[in-house]
Amino acid sequence: MNGMLKLAIFENGISQRELAKKTGIHESFISMAVRGKFNLDPVQKAKIAKAIGRSQNEIFQAAD
Repeated sequence: MNGMLKLAIFENGISQRELAKKTGIHESFISMAVRGKFNLDPVQKAKIAKAIGRSQNEIFQAAD
């Protein structure tokens, strides 16, 4: 991905583990996405954006 996902997680004050629990996406996938090693599908992006309280465009636009 890019730094926006990492920044959005940080600014929300939750851990990747907490985000994984909120979204149902395995923590390792979130970690790999933050590091740019895994491409999230549109459903996963929507779940993350909703859990963080930001738009998908705000988090993922620069990465796509």
